[in-house]
Amino acid sequence: MSRLVSSRKKRGGKKKIIKIILIVLGVALIGVLVWRTIVARNSANQTLIEDGINFGPPTEEEIQLGQDISQAVEDGRDEMGNIIQDPTEQLDIHITHVSLANSQLSIRTQIDQIISGTCTISVKRGNNQIHTETVEIAQSTSFSSCKGFDIENIPENQKYNITITVNSGDGRDKDVNVEI
Repeated sequence: MSRLVSSRKKRGGKKKIIKIILIVLGVALIGVLVWRTIVARNSANQTLIEDGINFGPPTEEEIQLGQDISQAVEDGRDEMGNIIQDPTEQLDIHITHVSLANSQLSIRTQIDQIISGTCTISVKRGNNQIHTETVEIAQSTSFSSCKGFDIENIPENQKYNITITVNSGDGRDKDVNVEI
């Protein structure tokens, strides 16, 4: 009889363990389902960022920045406040300084537009080319200029034809000439 009671206890113990395992699995399954529902609800309201790209709705700051940029473009300026140049507009180039002293020719220019590119100077005496040099264009907040030309060994008391060619890189190349 004790054997029979012992066998029943073992079966009853196994049934209890199975019931506990089923209850634990049921609670775990319910927990997972609740968690997935919460995550799905939150992800629908939050920004999706994938590979550094924000696909969510714009923030107030992003909306304001976009409006500021649109207004700047309407006012003829880029997002940094620089004047936007019309690429069909002709370049206005001025020679602002020319001097020939102590066998050094110094020339400075101003370009009324903000551009990038190069300036090439050609110095001729009669039909003889005596100097050619290319420099970068420097930009300021409201105009550009050739970085400057300081040419050594130019004899004084002679006539020179000087041509400065501005290459803007956008097809608006222009020459300016001066005779000294």
